[in-house]
Amino acid sequence: MCGRYVVTSPLDVLRQRFGFGGDAPGYRLRYNLAPRQPAPTVVEREGRAVVMMTWGLVPSWTGELAKALRPINARAETAPDLASFRGPFRRGRVLVPATGFFEWRGAKGTKGRTPVLFRRRDGEPFAFAGLSDRWSSGDGAVLETFAILTVPPNELVAAVHDRMPAILGRESESAWLDPATRPEEARALLLPHPPGEMEAFDVSPAVNSPAVDRPELVLPTGPVR
Repeated sequence: MCGRYVVTSPLDVLRQRFGFGGDAPGYRLRYNLAPRQPAPTVVEREGRAVVMMTWGLVPSWTGELAKALRPINARAETAPDLASFRGPFRRGRVLVPATGFFEWRGAKGTKGRTPVLFRRRDGEPFAFAGLSDRWSSGDGAVLETFAILTVPPNELVAAVHDRMPAILGRESESAWLDPATRPEEARALLLPHPPGEMEAFDVSPAVNSPAVDRPELVLPTGPVR
């Protein structure tokens, strides 16, 4: 599960890191990005581009938008075979830039759970493997949405949660975006990220509210692991 994440790199840094052109109107640094909020994605459309999409996938075949389930995650093991994700896995693969993600330590549904931030040790941005789709209403309105793929956790994340977002190796990003990459080849790119490249630390419980989005949310409140 990945239910909140962080994008704290300026757009120029993301542009250099991921090689896209153009601008992303509405982009801003995010310290607590939550479902149903806009986020930058990197797509392959006659060259790489950045597109602001809404987190929570709405399949193109959805009838009434109000009844859409809008899943924010998809399991890498089963996504290519499920109706909501089969098409996006073939034709809608995207990179989802991030600089970290949150999980919560403690039993789900209990009070006092501790939010934990996971990120690269070098602080550099990275890409989640994402799936996107484009929904159109009868009156021509268009909504582009995405979901983040998840995989079994590495040793660092396993201490907190039984899943983690699929972080693509930098060498795998082009193949993930390439429409010529077959679904079975794309699925083989989805692996737990090496734990030695990551670090984790407890952060403020203010993260619990999606309405709170400020820099101090990514500051350690305990030892870095």
